[in-house]
Amino acid sequence: METAEKIRQWIGGVFNYAAMLEQADGNHAAPLVDYLPKRQAAHMPALPREELTEFFRRPLPAGTHQQNRLCVLLIMLCFARNNEIRGGRCQEINFDKKTRANSH
Repeated sequence: METAEKIRQWIGGVFNYAAMLEQADGNHAAPLVDYLPKRQAAHMPALPREELTEFFRRPLPAGTHQQNRLCVLLIMLCFARNNEIRGGRCQEINFDKKTRANSH
């Protein structure tokens, strides 16, 4: 069902774009929005405090490129989204204040 919902979203996006360009008369996938049953969210338990050290240590010796390891650690430490990390630029960081340059 998860895949079907993703496909419905993609098709809906195509129809919305086509309607914006006046190539379609609306989103024909819209009636399917509530057609698929919703799946119950499965919440994951918090990591026990005793396991945190090992959790943060594991990416360090991994056989990956250094920039990939640093990216994973940065995501783990500051909870940034991966596209924010991958698309970030050095000029966006205030290294003196240890903040993003455009944050307050």
